[in-house]
Amino acid sequence: MEQENSLFGLRVDAENSSYLLETAKWAKFLGIVGMVVCALMLFFGLIVAAVGSSTLASAYGSAAMGAGMVVTQVTMMIVFSLLYFLPSLYIFRFAKRMQIGLRANNQEQYNRALSNLKSAFKFVGILTVVVLGFYVLIIVFAIVGAGVAAGLGS
Repeated sequence: MEQENSLFGLRVDAENSSYLLETAKWAKFLGIVGMVVCALMLFFGLIVAAVGSSTLASAYGSAAMGAGMVVTQVTMMIVFSLLYFLPSLYIFRFAKRMQIGLRANNQEQYNRALSNLKSAFKFVGILTVVVLGFYVLIIVFAIVGAGVAAGLGS
């Protein structure tokens, strides 16, 4: 099953095909586990929403404060679940399409698999840049806040 890539002279031979198939198996596993973790996060978010408001209301002495904490926790669980779901879905799609593409010698599925792999890395890369940007903002605000606090203290 050797295919020539005329642009770069690269080949998909038996050796790298076996590497891609093994990678696809692990990617499928990671994609499924990732989606299950997302479902569990949503499930536990519902439990926190159902049980947490009364528990936190008694802990904070205020129903409004307890409800606010529950809304914050549930919102964060939903956001993190959605952020984790997309790369898991892309990885799962990569795995399924790579297995089909290599086993059936289907170029379209092979290309779509690589497109999904690209999308997974692109999403994680953009998310990483956003998180690093938040870290920079937090550090800047901490330095400015420390400077303001020092100025007010003297």
